[in-house]
Amino acid sequence: MTQNYEDMQYGDVIVESLVIFIANAEFQEEFERFFVDNCRAFEDDEEQRLEYTDIYNEFKQLFERRIDEFCAKENITPKELFDRCEASQATDVKARHYIDVMLSSTDYVQFVALMKVMRGLHGPRLDREDLNLEGEEEM
Repeated sequence: MTQNYEDMQYGDVIVESLVIFIANAEFQEEFERFFVDNCRAFEDDEEQRLEYTDIYNEFKQLFERRIDEFCAKENITPKELFDRCEASQATDVKARHYIDVMLSSTDYVQFVALMKVMRGLHGPRLDREDLNLEGEEEM
């Protein structure tokens, strides 16, 4: 499915480019794979295990690497990008919403909540796949 970017016009061309970069199927699929590959570690209990922090740090490194890639492509520094996003949040309602969503994904508490949702969505299927693979190995 092709994304229609005509409705994604923002007041800042860099912020608009960032939205397009993050909305790109390749970017989305990479993070979806990360979430699915790591979601089973997250249980529906209140305990915050050390493993959660390790996975979160991997996620942040992946996200930062991709943002650095974007900045290099746009020939700006991460600080300049942050400043432009911050300015857009203050003046552009559409940008504020998108940037808030993007930044919330880098918040640890929000990340853990998202991973628990992903576990609920994908965990049972992944567990069945593991059982099927174990059954095949015994033959």
